[in-house]
Amino acid sequence: MAYVIRYLRRAREEADHWRATYGQSLAKAFNRWIVLLANAAEEVSEVASVDALEILERAMREGDQPVPSQWKYSWEKLRNANRLEMLRALLVVLKKRCPPWEFRMSSNWFSLLDSIAVEIQTYYVVDRPNRRIIFHLLEMNYRKPQQE
Repeated sequence: MAYVIRYLRRAREEADHWRATYGQSLAKAFNRWIVLLANAAEEVSEVASVDALEILERAMREGDQPVPSQWKYSWEKLRNANRLEMLRALLVVLKKRCPPWEFRMSSNWFSLLDSIAVEIQTYYVVDRPNRRIIFHLLEMNYRKPQQE
């Protein structure tokens, strides 16, 4: 895996809290999933995640604010990039034929204490010019018991 995994402060605190609270079982499974997301980003595979901007667009359809596409998102990032990042971004576009920066969302089910099923959702940025995955938000949702 050549991509570096980074967390924003709140996402790091949340991940560390889960690892400390729920032990090695969750920590190992969670870490494997994070590596899977990083590998999928490097291969430009959309199997492990979905376009987070598309989800936001569906949620905001009733509003008047349009949500940008991944290419527009990358263009905004490119306007604020330094020259080295601009060159790297151009190389990503030419080599991989995908946006240099993507805002993605993924979720996965985990077992806590071998009995409780939880879903962990994450929102992250794939920063291909700098070869990083930057996690912005991590959420844990407990599965509701099924009604019989």
